Amino acid sequence: MAEPEQPEFARERHVLFLEAMASELPADYASQEVNHLTLAYFAVAGLSLLRELDSVNKDQIAKWILSFQVHPKTDNELDNGQFYGFCGSRTTQFPSTNMKDPCHNGSHLASTYSALAILKIVGYDLANIDNKVLLSSMRNLQQPDGRYAF
Repeated sequence: MAEPEQPEFARERHVLFLEAMASELPADYASQEVNHLTLAYFAVAGLSLLRELDSVNKDQIAKWILSFQVHPKTDNELDNGQFYGFCGSRTTQFPSTNMKDPCHNGSHLASTYSALAILKIVGYDLANIDNKVLLSSMRNLQQPDGRYAF
């Protein structure tokens, strides 16, 4: 019995889809807005694997990613137990109008990983990231057994 014929890899269709995802969140993924950086990682990493990163503006992507970074207002805030990394989307970046928490910080460890991975893929110099703030606030999340708590 002959093996069934495998369909050919539709490389150009994949590239077009990933380019679209790298520039604007498709309507089918609109409900996933809170995971915007994770979806961007999927698109950018996919384009990198297909050797098509030149089809997107890497500087614009880096600038967009950096806009999600959360910075403490003062050095004293580093000791407030919060994590200062990257938010996953605009909706997690800013407090809602009915939120009474003046210390709102929507950054997340998984979003931070996605942000740093994207920056590395597009060739951004990670030495420009304030790693003191990032590492210090990561220590605030680490539990004595090594796990991270949010």
